Amino acid sequence: IAPCDSELNGRLTTSFLNGVQKLSSAVISPAKRKIGGAIFVWLFLLLDAEQLFHNLLKLHIFP
Repeated sequence: IAPCDSELNGRLTTSFLNGVQKLSSAVISPAKRKIGGAIFVWLFLLLDAEQLFHNLLKLHIFP
């Protein structure tokens, strides 16, 4: 027996609300966002410094 439209709509609505609830609980706090941004900048600068040293070493070994 096929479910009637109201049962299907009820299941879809419940599923949608569960998804919204999970999304709202996954919002990152401002403090964690700030720390994450600082870590990202630090890693970017570290990679940039690594590239700089790599280029300097390459120039020194192969002039």
